[in-house]
Amino acid sequence: MTFAHDWLDRMLAHVDSGALLCAPFRDYERSTCYCFGADFEWCGQRDYRAQRSPGFRFRHRVTSPGTGAPDVPMAIGACYMLRRSTYEALGGFSPLFGIWGGSEQDVSARAWLAGFGVKCVTDAGVGHLSRPAFPYTVRFDDVEFNQLMSIRTVFEAQTSTLLESFFDPLPDGVARRLNGSQDEVAAWRAVVQTSRRSSDLEFFSRFVPELYRLRAAG
Repeated sequence: MTFAHDWLDRMLAHVDSGALLCAPFRDYERSTCYCFGADFEWCGQRDYRAQRSPGFRFRHRVTSPGTGAPDVPMAIGACYMLRRSTYEALGGFSPLFGIWGGSEQDVSARAWLAGFGVKCVTDAGVGHLSRPAFPYTVRFDDVEFNQLMSIRTVFEAQTSTLLESFFDPLPDGVARRLNGSQDEVAAWRAVVQTSRRSSDLEFFSRFVPELYRLRAAG
């Protein structure tokens, strides 16, 4: 990563908001900005050949949302920051995830449901070295497992039941791992739900209209 001389001051100017902050996603030289946070997208299909699996995905916000630290649905990019008090209230990043996939979606959703929100500090200059491929193996089983860990712990019971239906039938590897994690899921879910300040419907109405309609109809 690379950092402009004033990147930290730019970020710290907004940390007392309590929000989860992200810097824009710039290239390593900081000459090109790829996005200013991201939007939530829901995928209800499994088609590995088309690189599609069920769960929450992201779409880069390529247009600047303005100056300062405007609200964005999801933190994504090269650098995140939040107050220790926010981190502790959220419980930090999920301890249930494996390998890769879905961390930004998970922690950003929890930040909004807990009332902290997410902001992009648009003038914070942080660069990120991107690679054309992962230096480790990423399997769709790992991605789907993480998605289900998030769905089972972040959302209300009715929402979880609805969203999990899109994962049927479960891949064998995912099913085995889920069966062995029930106690851990229950414990982490209790932590996550303690911080909740708004409903799933409020979150979906703002960020995932497709799921708002499905959840409201159910």
